[in-house]
Amino acid sequence: MTPDQYIDTTLKDLADVYGADRVLAHARVLFDAPVPSSPSRASDPATSHTSGNQRATRDVGRFSNDSLHGKLLAWFESAGIDGLTALEAALRVVQHGALHRTESARKRVSELARAGYLFDSGTTRPNPGSDEQAVVWRISLTGQAAFAAMQRNGWTR
Repeated sequence: MTPDQYIDTTLKDLADVYGADRVLAHARVLFDAPVPSSPSRASDPATSHTSGNQRATRDVGRFSNDSLHGKLLAWFESAGIDGLTALEAALRVVQHGALHRTESARKRVSELARAGYLFDSGTTRPNPGSDEQAVVWRISLTGQAAFAAMQRNGWTR
């Protein structure tokens, strides 16, 4: 059996047992290209522009379970099918902490979505303390695979 035939057979066997979507989700976590962080906006403080220029572009798809991204992903995993709005997730992570931490956590939710770890559920609900509707985000299969890797290894990839 050639290496390609072995890989094809093994992948088919894995897909038969676990489902093709789940196998692809794990492959994405392991092999997808890095997802760059967003550049700073014109409205961001000068320190954001300076720090962004001094360091290499960060891969928002790779983080530890102790990071803000990791804590957010854990809350989305525990929310299951109910999902969370960005503010709901941020409030759980910062536990009603300082506003700037809440805003930082909300920005990380969009990075998790860009990395493919969260998806827009297609539903909305009011944010806590507001009548304004907000997107309900759910963890994706890729996000579940990243969460499992983070639990095993301490890092998503």
